[in-house]
Amino acid sequence: MRARLLAIPLLAGAGVLAWGELMHCRASRRRLGTGRMPGPEAVVVLGFGNRDGRANLVNRYRVRAGIRSLDGPESVLVLCGAPSPGAHPRPT
Repeated sequence: MRARLLAIPLLAGAGVLAWGELMHCRASRRRLGTGRMPGPEAVVVLGFGNRDGRANLVNRYRVRAGIRSLDGPESVLVLCGAPSPGAHPRPT
């Protein structure tokens, strides 16, 4: 009886994962174009809250990944801030 109770959620979870993979496969083969627009490319780097005034490990990792993603001299790197831990943002 316990095996059946455990098998039902496992099968349901496997079904959800299989459905997601099938939808991803279908969407990736729709041939909607290259996705590239003419003009410069913008790479957006999302910020992550710091405890102090220095950039933490997560922010440094994200900025390095953003720099690696730049494609040519006309590309722009957009750095977005993270929510501040207090009621008012702190100047950096």
